[in-house]
Amino acid sequence: MNKFLRTTPAMARLFVIRGNATADSVAIPLPCLIGRGRETNLFVDSLLVSRNHCRLDLFNGKVFITDLGSRNGTTVNGQFLSEHTPVELSNQSVFSIGPLTFQLEFQPTKVDHSDAPNINSVSNLQLAIGN
Repeated sequence: MNKFLRTTPAMARLFVIRGNATADSVAIPLPCLIGRGRETNLFVDSLLVSRNHCRLDLFNGKVFITDLGSRNGTTVNGQFLSEHTPVELSNQSVFSIGPLTFQLEFQPTKVDHSDAPNINSVSNLQLAIGN
């Protein structure tokens, strides 16, 4: 019998700390593609945000953000990211895309052993921008 290492599906929460949005915070799956394209996990309705703006990934229990070549860039704690270069985020890190600034809340996932691989479906989330 094969044993698979299984992690509980990773989730994080983004708090909107600057800009107008339809919610003060949103729970997101990791990995999470953020932008205004249809295939994103977190849709941000702003022309200042690229279709595939940035991505949050989980690797070895740590969260990384990568700017995906966005037109207006992504900042972490006020510093612009280089395109396609993952940068580690700590809990409470602040990042900005377009008119929104988010603060990340993340707790590492628990690991357990299971006889079945983890199958995780992700639904799309939307975050609309107000005036």
